[in-house]
Amino acid sequence: MAIYRVHRKLNRGSGKPFILPGIYPALDKVLQPDMLETLIERGYVSVASTPPLAELPIMERHVSVLERMGITTIEQFVDADPKTLYRRLRLKKKDVIELRELLINEYLTLIEDGRGCCR
Repeated sequence: MAIYRVHRKLNRGSGKPFILPGIYPALDKVLQPDMLETLIERGYVSVASTPPLAELPIMERHVSVLERMGITTIEQFVDADPKTLYRRLRLKKKDVIELRELLINEYLTLIEDGRGCCR
């Protein structure tokens, strides 16, 4: 799952709601692939770069295990198999889900504060 940044208001047409500027996990599930590609080419949307997990205070406890698993970014963490995550991190399934939500929220905060960047 990629995390996208929308740079300007997008009209989806035919009575569908607008997509407002901001950060969107899984925008590729809302828009058709060819439409998303066109929007990226025109600079209306970009794939957001995710900061290293090691930079996020909420991940401090888990970074070493995740790095051994090859997971170093929020995008990789969100894409990882939840069962593997809760087994390797020794967490309950609901804790992994909550951690995913916290990561996305923390990432959104980083972007809004201007500490994140886009490719």
